[in-house]
Amino acid sequence: MKRAIAILLTVLLALCAMPAGAETTFDMEAYQAERAQWFGSEAADRELTAEEQAVDALLPAMKAEADALYAGKSTGYGLVTAGHPDAAQTELFAFCKALPKGGELHIHDCLAIPFDKFVDILVNYEGGDVSVCLEDGPKYCYLYAPGVEADVETVPLKAALEDGSLTREQFRQALSVEPGLTSRQAWDIFQPFFRKIGGLSSDFVLAEQLYDAALRSCVENGLTLVEIRLRMGPDSETNRKLVDLVKRVYFSIKTENPDFSVRLICTSGKSLKSTVESSEDMLRTAIQMSREVVDDFDPENPRPFIIGLDMVNEEDMSHPLSEYAEFFMSDEVQSSGLQLFMHCGESLRLDNEAVVDAYMFGACRMGHGYNLYRYPKLMKAAAEKGVAVEACPVSNCLLGYATDLRLHPAQNYLRNGIPVALCSDDGLFLEDAPLTEDFFAATLSWNLTLGEIKTLAENSILYSGLPEDEVNALHDAWQKQWDAFIAEWSETAKQKTALY
Repeated sequence: MKRAIAILLTVLLALCAMPAGAETTFDMEAYQAERAQWFGSEAADRELTAEEQAVDALLPAMKAEADALYAGKSTGYGLVTAGHPDAAQTELFAFCKALPKGGELHIHDCLAIPFDKFVDILVNYEGGDVSVCLEDGPKYCYLYAPGVEADVETVPLKAALEDGSLTREQFRQALSVEPGLTSRQAWDIFQPFFRKIGGLSSDFVLAEQLYDAALRSCVENGLTLVEIRLRMGPDSETNRKLVDLVKRVYFSIKTENPDFSVRLICTSGKSLKSTVESSEDMLRTAIQMSREVVDDFDPENPRPFIIGLDMVNEEDMSHPLSEYAEFFMSDEVQSSGLQLFMHCGESLRLDNEAVVDAYMFGACRMGHGYNLYRYPKLMKAAAEKGVAVEACPVSNCLLGYATDLRLHPAQNYLRNGIPVALCSDDGLFLEDAPLTEDFFAATLSWNLTLGEIKTLAENSILYSGLPEDEVNALHDAWQKQWDAFIAEWSETAKQKTALY
C-alpha cells in the first residue's frame, strides 16, 4: 500500500510540474524510424540492385504460400520430402531449385544422389544383379553388390521391385528418417543406413556410376563446387582406388561443365569401436595421397585434389575430439598443406565441447557447429577469424537436434557475423533434392531476405577450401549465374506487378 501511494504521489507531482497548457505528442514517424534499426543484419541489409530488390519483394508472398501448407503441423515445418508432399509444388521451391547455390561444402561420399536415381542405377546395372535382404530384422533392405556372398537370404533388387515383394516406397522408407524423433531415436534408425548401402562400394564400376549420378545431380541443382567428405578405410590400396574413381568422374563432368570443381576432404571414423590410433592412421594415408593425387585437368596448372581432413560419426557415441588434439596439432598435420574441416557441435549434450577443440586445432570450418551458441566467446572469435559454419538444417531437424527449424541457431550465427554456408550432409537418406530442400527450409523457417540468401550462396564459395585465385574464378562464374537468375525472376516480378 505504501509503495502504491508513493507511485501515485510521484505521478501527481510530475503532472503539477508541467507548464500550463502543455501537451504531450507522439511522433509515430520517429518511433517507426527508431524501431526499424533493430531489424535486419549485415547480410539482410546488404545493398541490392533494382532487379534484386524486385525479386526480394516477391519473397513474402512465396513464403506465405509455403507457410500455409504447414498450418497445424506439429513437426516437419519447412521440410519438403519428410514434411509436406505439396511443398515441392510451391513457387518458393521452384525459386530455390533455380537458385545458383554456389558450393556444397558438406556432403558425404556419393550421397548427393537423389533416391530415384540411386534406385534406377541399381536396377539397371549391367554388371550383374544387386541383391537385397527382405527378411524382417536388423538386415532388412541391406544391399549387396553383384557376386558378393551374403550371410542372409537375398533376392535380386530388380525382381523384388518388379513383382511387388518390395515397393519403391517401402525401399525409400527403409532408407529414410521421419521428423519428430529424439536424436537418440533418429540415430538408431539412421546409423544402419551406411551399412545397408556400404557393401555396394566393393564394386568399383557400380560405385563410379553412383558418384557420376551424384555429381551430375549437383550440377543440375545449380552447384559449381562440391567438396566431398570421402571416408577412408583401413586398406590404403582401396582408398587410392576410390580417390582415383572420383577424380575420373569429376574430369568427365568438368569436360562438359568447365566451371565445375570437385575437391576431397578425407575422413576417418571416431567411433568408440575403433581406437584413436587406427583412426589417425587412416588419415595418414590421406596425407600421403594428397601429395600423389592432384587435379591435373589443366596439366599446365595442377591443383590440390585432396584439400582437407575431418573425423566423422555420431558425436555423442564417439571418442571426443579432444583425444585427437596431439595428432591434429602435430607438425605432421599442420605442415601437410591440408586444411581442417571438423565435424563438431552436432549434439544437444551439455558436455559436448567439440567446437572448442575444432577452433583450437585451427579448423577453417565447423561441420554443423550446431551448439556453438553455448560458447559466446567462441562465437565472437569465430566471427572475427572468419571460421565458417557448415549448417545442415534438414539433417539437423531429422536427426533430432532442431525439432523446429524456426529455432535453428544457424540463423543467429548468420545474423551475428559468423560466415554460414548451407549444406545437405547425407542427401540420399534425408532429401529428394539435396541442398535445394535446405535452401527452401532455411528461407521459409528463418524468414530470409534475398540479401541473406545471396550471402549463404556466396559463402559456400568464399569459404571453400580452394586457393584465392580459384575462389575468385568460381565466384565470377557464380556471379554470372546469379545475374541471369535475378534477371529471370525480376521479369516474373514485373509481370505480377502488371497484374495488379
